[in-house]
Amino acid sequence: MSALVTPNVGIVTLRDPRPEAAIDTAPVSIQDSAFEDAACALLVVGGNGRILRGNRAAARLAGRTLDALDGELVDVAYPTTAGGRALGELVGEAVAGTEPVGRELTVLATSGELHLVQWTAAPTAGGAVVAGVDVTSAHEVTAELAHQALHDPLTGLPNRVLLREHLDHALRRLDRHGGELAVLFVDLDRFKDVNDTLGHEAGDRLLVALAERLRRALRPSDTVARLAGDEFVVVCEDVDDGPAVTEIADRLLAAVERPFRIDGVDARVSASIGVSSVRESGADADRLLREADAAMYSVKERRGRGRRPAPVAGRTPRLTFEELREAFREGDLAVAFQPQVALTDGRLDAVEALVRWRHPKLGPLPPATVLASAEAGGRALDLGQAVLGAALEQAAVWRATAAAAGRSAPPVTVNLSLAEVADRDLVATVAAALDAAAVDADALRVEVPEAALVAEPAPVLRALRALRDLGVGTTLDDVGRGLAAVEAMGELPIGELKIDRPWVWAASRPWAPGHGVLRSVTKLARRLGVRAVAEGVEAEDELAAAVEAGCDAATGHWFAAAQDAELMAQLVRADLRWSTR
Repeated sequence: MSALVTPNVGIVTLRDPRPEAAIDTAPVSIQDSAFEDAACALLVVGGNGRILRGNRAAARLAGRTLDALDGELVDVAYPTTAGGRALGELVGEAVAGTEPVGRELTVLATSGELHLVQWTAAPTAGGAVVAGVDVTSAHEVTAELAHQALHDPLTGLPNRVLLREHLDHALRRLDRHGGELAVLFVDLDRFKDVNDTLGHEAGDRLLVALAERLRRALRPSDTVARLAGDEFVVVCEDVDDGPAVTEIADRLLAAVERPFRIDGVDARVSASIGVSSVRESGADADRLLREADAAMYSVKERRGRGRRPAPVAGRTPRLTFEELREAFREGDLAVAFQPQVALTDGRLDAVEALVRWRHPKLGPLPPATVLASAEAGGRALDLGQAVLGAALEQAAVWRATAAAAGRSAPPVTVNLSLAEVADRDLVATVAAALDAAAVDADALRVEVPEAALVAEPAPVLRALRALRDLGVGTTLDDVGRGLAAVEAMGELPIGELKIDRPWVWAASRPWAPGHGVLRSVTKLARRLGVRAVAEGVEAEDELAAAVEAGCDAATGHWFAAAQDAELMAQLVRADLRWSTR
């Protein structure tokens, strides 16, 4: 019998005294014990498809004894699932050819268990030698990781990545078949009161219960996803008109406002819901989400204690260039700064610049809504330049202050939008801003969201390489929201991975799905030779989880909320140390 090379066994040749097994009588290259004790299933199969010899792993896989395998048809010993290709067919291909052939087949054992097996059959004189590796567990792990990457670890609802995929599919169906599609942005009110009075664990249990209520309030064809914290988004297809959307929103409000019984206490929350809808083809998913978000903030502005305003369907306010300049001039649009803390010694590691807009009608708006407003008005690049300039202006002040005290100042971190990353003048813009502030390139780090890498990999890679060559630090933000970005990380010119908050939360709760993702991404960062940063640390157990996972730094309200420039300058001057152990 000629030799077979397998990853687990090496080269094996065998003798068999029966005439029909006279395939080859070459000397044994490895002793029979290597064949018998191999971790993978090994079979010697004659040209008639009958098993001439098998090892113990082959018997375990079939759920039979070695004697029962002897002389059995390979398709009888290893039946495949209905509709699947047979192992005997693979053996036949090997016998008819000159090279090994391989295929994954699902095998039904006598116990009734299904095993996904990677089979390889190598031709010999008059038959084949077959190796089978059970890859069931590996596929299950892969499937679980894929599920975790697309679902919220607390509630099990689709996350932002899967929501976007569902919404894109829904819009394509709308293009083909017409109708109306609605997006509802649901934000809880008074949820912070639950966390503050009953604790974060009680708040988590409320969110889990709420997720189930929202599912039951919707049709099977609707999608509900958790974005982050207490924010949910619902996508409804085939809604006939405005009243139908209002009826859906009313069901969601009713589900939210029923009391939640937690540890013998009735916890109560309410919600603000913003709606965006579309009938025409060619609609943009991002625009729909932004409009629903902006409409939700309009509801919050009108909401008062004891009032239950109707959901608002609205569009993102467009921020004109003149409004942008006026907002900065009047102090309505300002940059706040949040510390990033080194977990080794508690020092200030970096400072993240976050834009805030105190809208004269809607009140304080978070960065995401500010960016959405700028994008809606075609002013995302103008906004980015304004934030970059303001951030570097403060970085220059901090550097001068620290130098006077004989210390170095932390870099300032600025988030780049997809529009900025795709802008071919980005590097020139950054270089000009550095010159205007009279600071070196190492005073700046830029953060690019993982979603940008998924959506537009080519311009992202081009921009990151150019910025790195300029001397600017680079960070991949929101790591863990998408699989495509993870696959491309090895090629990225980055210095940091900033791990998305849901995985930081899950790492502090051993029972939560995705509990090990923070540690896994931190190990990935080590292999890539970059730093790992835990994002959104809000509690002591989350800090402990980040430290235990080996993260280099962390951000979040546990250390400090975003500060104005004056307060942050005081932190830099004080050379403050946070407790991280």
